Amino acid sequence: MDHTLTLSPLTNIAILVMALGQLLLVGAVVFLAFKLKTIVSDTVKQALNETLPRVQPVIDNVTGITSQVSDVVKSVAPKVERMASDGESAVHNVTSKVKTTSSIVTEGIAKPMANIAALLTGVQRGITVWKTAKATQGGAARAMEADHMGQPPGADS
Repeated sequence: MDHTLTLSPLTNIAILVMALGQLLLVGAVVFLAFKLKTIVSDTVKQALNETLPRVQPVIDNVTGITSQVSDVVKSVAPKVERMASDGESAVHNVTSKVKTTSSIVTEGIAKPMANIAALLTGVQRGITVWKTAKATQGGAARAMEADHMGQPPGADS
């Protein structure tokens, strides 16, 4: 048994017409895509051509300002570096002078003042001891006198 499908000539023509219609449709879509690309490209070029003359002076101005800023930075940078170096040297010099002054104050003033304070403390302690000894001797002498005279110590005649 042979199972072959046979189509009528009208069916074959209908299939060919549909295929041709599909090809025409695909061709139309491709044509429209290219046409749309051309329209968009032309519109962008036209917008750029209209806008660029108005924007170009701004671009030129920004370029000039950038150049001026670059020149200023080039001229100021060495001065800033020199100022930083001078400042650092000044800090080192002041630090050294403060250390030297501190050493001089410690050696020339603080230590002698400590020695003078120790001397004054010693003198004050000596005076206190002398007064105590004198008072003790005076009190002992009066007690002895009072004992000889029959009066209690510290009673004045």
